[in-house]
Amino acid sequence: MAKNNRTSTIILVVAAIAVWCVVGYRVFRWIWPKETPVAVSAKPVRVDDGQGKDSLLLNYKDPFLGDIKVPSSDNAASMAGPAQEPVMPSLSYKGLIKDSDGTVNAMISYGGQTEGYSRGSVIDGVRIVEIYADYIVIKWRGSEYILKAR
Repeated sequence: MAKNNRTSTIILVVAAIAVWCVVGYRVFRWIWPKETPVAVSAKPVRVDDGQGKDSLLLNYKDPFLGDIKVPSSDNAASMAGPAQEPVMPSLSYKGLIKDSDGTVNAMISYGGQTEGYSRGSVIDGVRIVEIYADYIVIKWRGSEYILKAR
C-alpha cells in the first residue's frame, strides 16, 4: 500500500507541475506578448474627382409627377411680380458749419454717422444742391426735396 500511495503521489505531483507550467506559460505570454511583424503595404493614393461622397445627383425624373409638366424657371421670374421702387435713403440735416475760408458744409446724419458734406456732394444717390441755415435742397432721381434741420 505504501508503494501504491507513493506512485499516486508522484503522478499527482507531475500533473500539478504540468498544470502550473501551462498556467505560467500563459501568464508569461500575456505579460510579454510575442511581437508579430506588421505587414507594411502601400495603399494607392485616392484622387479627388471634385465630387464628394456625400453629394447628391438630383437630375432624375420625379416618379410622383408622372406626365405633369414642371414649370420652368423662366415662369418663376415672371410670377415674382413687379420690382419694388427704390426708397430714398434716410438722411437727417443737423445744421451747417462755415470753415475759415468761407466754405459752407452741411452736417448730415446718414447710417448712424454724422459727417460734413459740401454743396454738390453725393450721398448714396442723393445730391446736395443748396445749403441754408434752416434747410438744405437735395436732388434724388431727378426730383428736388427740401430737408429741414432737426
